Amino acid sequence: MFTYTIGHDPAVTTFRARPSRTYDLVTCLDVIDIVEPKYLDAVPLDVATFTAGLAVFDCLTRPRPDSPLRPYAQFYWTHRIQQHMDVVKTQVEFPGMEGFERAVIVAARAGSRSVPSLPNANVVCRNQSGTETTRRA
Repeated sequence: MFTYTIGHDPAVTTFRARPSRTYDLVTCLDVIDIVEPKYLDAVPLDVATFTAGLAVFDCLTRPRPDSPLRPYAQFYWTHRIQQHMDVVKTQVEFPGMEGFERAVIVAARAGSRSVPSLPNANVVCRNQSGTETTRRA
């Protein structure tokens, strides 16, 4: 599907090196909702600098009651990302975990004149029972 993939995580030694270019698709999964508050603006800004096409963020909007994560609504996360990127789509999902809810936010580089597409991309969809289906994007 993709020519190559690369990982970047400043908190992990193996992936600490910053990418030297932009990418068609950047994912920021299970990150923005656990980062320390003082770094909340830095994450989408950092993702924006690596994004030539689209970025996909996901974050919990309703963690378990005993979780240390902050329970912010989907519009809070959308607003945070909109400070640095153009939000293309936001979707709230219930990933089959009782009491959990997450937002999936797709964004493009700020000021993009058109929303890029990912031709020939497959999307894996998982329903609440865990059944996966694959379809063309």
